[in-house]
Amino acid sequence: MVKLFSSRKIKRIRKRMNGGAQQFCTECGYKLSTKLGHQFCTQCGTPIKKLCNDCGDTIKYGNNFCVKCGKELNPVIKIRKSLKFKLPSTTRRPSTTRRPSTTRRPSTTRRPSTTRRPSIRKTTRRPSIRKTTQKTTRRPSIRKTTQKPTRRPSTTRRPSIRKTTQPKIIQCELIRRRKSQDIAQDYKGTGKKIAILVAGNAGRPGGVLGKMDGNGLTHHYKHPYIYKTQEEDVVASWLQAEEKKFKKSSFTPDIVFRKNLGTDVSGGRPWGMLYPDLHVGSPKSTHTIQGRDFTHPFYDRAKGQRMDQAENYNFAYTLQNKPIFDSNKTNIKMTDLVFVYGPNVAFIGRSNSSSGTRTLVKDYQFIRDYDVFRECVKTALRAGLNEMYKNKIKIAILAPISGGIYSGRKSDTNRSINKEYSDIVNEILNEHGAILGRHFERVIFPKL
Repeated sequence: MVKLFSSRKIKRIRKRMNGGAQQFCTECGYKLSTKLGHQFCTQCGTPIKKLCNDCGDTIKYGNNFCVKCGKELNPVIKIRKSLKFKLPSTTRRPSTTRRPSTTRRPSTTRRPSTTRRPSIRKTTRRPSIRKTTQKTTRRPSIRKTTQKPTRRPSTTRRPSIRKTTQPKIIQCELIRRRKSQDIAQDYKGTGKKIAILVAGNAGRPGGVLGKMDGNGLTHHYKHPYIYKTQEEDVVASWLQAEEKKFKKSSFTPDIVFRKNLGTDVSGGRPWGMLYPDLHVGSPKSTHTIQGRDFTHPFYDRAKGQRMDQAENYNFAYTLQNKPIFDSNKTNIKMTDLVFVYGPNVAFIGRSNSSSGTRTLVKDYQFIRDYDVFRECVKTALRAGLNEMYKNKIKIAILAPISGGIYSGRKSDTNRSINKEYSDIVNEILNEHGAILGRHFERVIFPKL
């Protein structure tokens, strides 16, 4: 068969035939004229069209289905696949060996010039150490004989993220003979958030300063007076600082107390006795707003020690960004006040409706019940620290929960709990992977 096209042109024809258009013969690649209505190739005689087996309509070899009846053209597809791109194979012409130029002088017959200057590369080239030196005198590898020198740390090198994001676990610091208000003044102007823990009364916000029904302050509130108990001392310093800071002629401490700890708080009183006017011993006299009865004993004959009673003291209430005076009533510092309360195992009030008597734990014995008492104090301290953690406090100033009249002054319980405060706080700071211990910058425990 006569070859009409070169191998390059046949490749181009094949690319153009991929779309299915029959403009070239599938056998020889000759270009056909569709206007003349040719049915056979003019060069090799290959049929261009075929009839459908069902309807007899004319079909092109590029179609998979009949245009008229829609039948699948399996025979036609097989013929098309057998005929598609079957162009004559082109054998590449073997390359003839190149004859050497007649003008070029063979390298074998070339005579070296006697006057030619020898190559510097050949004469001055330093011989390879590997070839000239023997194996016995070969210099040992640095990698095998000597250790890699340690890299000197750069002074400007960025510290590791692991070291910077893992602060040290702090421990509780004991500070003696200083009040919480005075310690807070040390951080004035530092920009760090400070919170003071207030050891409150489970049945009476503000202690003896606040009324049982939360409707204001009692006659015990005196402006120049200094109180001995921690809760009353902190609340008085706060109200006195509020009065000096705002400098309002119409300022009344009762209104401030009601809006923060009394009846005017949104949602009602935050904690206290549910029925303030009931006398000790009357039904429901021990019911509280928190839904807890604090008079249940710490020991049961059937169950033994009642460690579940510690959950009664899982409570914390925060007053954010409040001014507070120091002991000399000269400097003011803005702090958060976090109120908690601990177990009362010793204090009995004087009045018939005293909140101290209505929250007194019954049948307390030191040897038998001290472990439960300690766990209750720990729960109260944990609740206060967790509340400070939520409010992003960095300097936590704690208070001796149930370390005074509630444990009985100079009693075995009082002496034991005052010795263990630092250990209890450190146990809390190291709980759950020391989350609290890594968060705070300082945890201070003032001890008078």
